[in-house]
Amino acid sequence: MNTGSKLVVIDTGTGEANFEKTKGVSGQFDGNLKASGIDRNHVDIVIISHFHGDHINGLLAADNKPAFPNAEVLVPAAEWKYFMDDAEMGKQTTDRMKGVFSNARRVFDALNRKVTPYEPGKEVAPGITSVATYGQTPGHKSHVVSSGSATVYVQADVTNNPVLFARNPGWHAFFDQDGAMAEATRRKVYDMLAADKMMVQGFHYPFPAVAFVEKTGSGYREILGIRHSDADPRHPSKRVGKAAASGGLSARQLTGRRARPICPLHENAGCSKKFPPPPCHPGTGVALAPPCRPDLRLRQTSPIEFPPLAIFR
Repeated sequence: MNTGSKLVVIDTGTGEANFEKTKGVSGQFDGNLKASGIDRNHVDIVIISHFHGDHINGLLAADNKPAFPNAEVLVPAAEWKYFMDDAEMGKQTTDRMKGVFSNARRVFDALNRKVTPYEPGKEVAPGITSVATYGQTPGHKSHVVSSGSATVYVQADVTNNPVLFARNPGWHAFFDQDGAMAEATRRKVYDMLAADKMMVQGFHYPFPAVAFVEKTGSGYREILGIRHSDADPRHPSKRVGKAAASGGLSARQLTGRRARPICPLHENAGCSKKFPPPPCHPGTGVALAPPCRPDLRLRQTSPIEFPPLAIFR
């Protein structure tokens, strides 16, 4: 995010070393920055939501040196206190949690533990306010990003894959340290997102990783995409008539052809395949974005139900 005065990154992915290890399957953040014309040396602030490896490992380059050498690294104060406490580390009984502790120390020791702790409810960068969303970890934070009258809720890991944990908020994932607290946080946040019609950005959401949320009988349903105004030619009423805006049309009716996955990452990598633009969800003007996985196929159900969701890192 460019605030006008600061270039800010929230969370860093699994890192360059993992990009090499997985042969490009994950750890793509640095490459995506470069493709966007952003030099990581120009990043002023890196905000960390919590200390799981897929959020902090990208603080280091492949040579174990700082990936953002000129940035101030902001970390949740409660998270720092917990994971840097030798006594807490000594209490861990599972290999997974021992690994989380040791990995956090590996990463931050490589930075000489040069970090700035921050508290919830504070503006940590221009237009970016931290929010306490505990449960997955003791210090987990989300962030509200505001620009004028527009806001987006950068949730980090309030949910993981939304098709599982937004649709079924009572399900507890093994990586939630306090499952009951994580569920309470999830319900509180998603009630707010639905009531306020606030856009959410999810770290484990599929492309384009932003959505609006609506309540269902048992949980919540995400509508992936960017909301278009009624005047935008991409709005469904402008492309397929008033009938589309009333809902109930299939992807084929919306576009005049079968929906196919759109693959921007493969296109950036020189993929020659051509995909049609994603349709908008009838009645909302939200552009639906199929996942960038050419091996996946869209489920032909009601328009609000597609595309199928997958976790991308």
